[in-house]
Amino acid sequence: SFRPYFNEFISKSYKTSADVTHEKWDAVFFVPTRQRIESLGIIAQAVLNLKSTGVLYFSCANGQGASGFLSRLKEVIPELEADSKNKCRFCEIKAADIRHSKVLEEWINQAASTRVSGSEYESIAGIFGWNKIDEGSSLLISTLPELQGIGADFGSGYGYLACEALKVNPKITAMHLIEAEARALNCARSNLASYLDKCRFHWLDLAANESSELPNFDFILMNPPFHEGRDQELSLGREFIERAASRLAPGGTLYMVANSQLPYEKTLGSRFKKLTRAKEAQGFKVYHGER
Repeated sequence: SFRPYFNEFISKSYKTSADVTHEKWDAVFFVPTRQRIESLGIIAQAVLNLKSTGVLYFSCANGQGASGFLSRLKEVIPELEADSKNKCRFCEIKAADIRHSKVLEEWINQAASTRVSGSEYESIAGIFGWNKIDEGSSLLISTLPELQGIGADFGSGYGYLACEALKVNPKITAMHLIEAEARALNCARSNLASYLDKCRFHWLDLAANESSELPNFDFILMNPPFHEGRDQELSLGREFIERAASRLAPGGTLYMVANSQLPYEKTLGSRFKKLTRAKEAQGFKVYHGER
């Protein structure tokens, strides 16, 4: 469901789907994601879709919670054993060995979409800020002037920025949500159900410059990602800034929030004729950049 990985498999001619499929499999290979609830849900879906003779091959680095995952897997197969090598744990989960399938169903339910606590927003485990209203995004919203015309939310997640902007700006004529994680975009569709006549949803990898068919925007809202997997990648944020600058109409404005320690000023200064630090608080900084 993550567009960069999807594109990589497609480029190598693999049959690839962004959605959970329900065909029966002989084998599944699985390395956990960063989020345990999400990972357990994926494992459960995979195991329940194994053929009777099927096997799930599980591997996890010790530093990424291998022992914790194994203890949870033993809830399903109490006698499960694992091998250790290269600072990782590895095990084989055979469909025929499953003892407690109800546990698997619980994992699937826990990983399903849910409400963000204290809000109206639908989210799902594993996407950015899945169980909260991001403080940086909330800070950005507090600095926005009146918006109008055609706008975009770059890296829209479950749609918080787009939805909050549409609530108070009736002169917005269209809002484009661009997101690399298909599951987040599905949540955004639900969260923006009241504005579907104005919304367009795009499953794209902005860092790979998959934005050529997008229109020019009057404004762009953005809380750019800065880590891929477990590694901080400032280049991702810089790529988002470059894409935003290239998609804004003359006189258009970028409204962006970032962690205070991230050095985006040089990139912003080179791409926008007028740059204002609108606010800095709570470990974040907000910039308004005019093309």
